[in-house]
Amino acid sequence: MPEEIYARELLKLSQYKGKSALTEVQVITLGDKAALVGIPGEMFVELGLEIKRNSKFPYTFVLGLANDYVGYIPTSAAFDEGGYEVKTASWSKFDRRAGEILVESVLDMLGEDL
Repeated sequence: MPEEIYARELLKLSQYKGKSALTEVQVITLGDKAALVGIPGEMFVELGLEIKRNSKFPYTFVLGLANDYVGYIPTSAAFDEGGYEVKTASWSKFDRRAGEILVESVLDMLGEDL
């Protein structure tokens, strides 16, 4: 990405620095066998697999781009590896803890009696 375009992106994003992103995550259960998890962005596959591995439901389906788009939701390791998904821009607004926080929240929701 040319540096001047990236600089404009950073200026736009500066208004959100230190603020939370408000969105929704959905969990729909089908009896005690299946759960659908709606994620409002593009979550890294490792995070989705962690949700599936730790879900109490034998069949857990993690669906991306559900009802909103907050951008990429990377793992904390992805920040060390680099790449366009973690470069601060309109498609990547979160810090390195966001993916893990999201996974914990979803697993809490899956553990509740819905």
